[in-house]
Amino acid sequence: MALLEEETEVRKRLAKALLAEIFVPIKVKGPCGEVTAWGIIDTGATANMLMPDVLERTCMWDEEEGMIYVASGDSFKTRKGRVKMQVGEGDCPELDTEVFEGPFNLIGMDYMDPADMVIEAKSGKVTCRVKK
Repeated sequence: MALLEEETEVRKRLAKALLAEIFVPIKVKGPCGEVTAWGIIDTGATANMLMPDVLERTCMWDEEEGMIYVASGDSFKTRKGRVKMQVGEGDCPELDTEVFEGPFNLIGMDYMDPADMVIEAKSGKVTCRVKK
């Protein structure tokens, strides 16, 4: 195996290991229904994103066109609105929060700040100081 291929494989394994520790269950409620899915905690993100299939099954309140900005500085137009979301398996509250449509389910600071979320990196456990 060439050096570049080895490095790529190492990066894939590392990414998989890291994502496994911040991959959490989420419950999403909207005017069309409720769904349980998996989301990635991203402390560097402001906004929350949900995949199109989650939004199709739940819908959003106050849907409109939005602009989302990513770490590279790029931006793109997408749908945005509000849903009720609960993160984790334990005591985190169900919050009415803004979400954007995106390629994966991502929990950003728009949920984490009001919930006063605590993340244990090694175990991947998520708790909140604001109780449900």
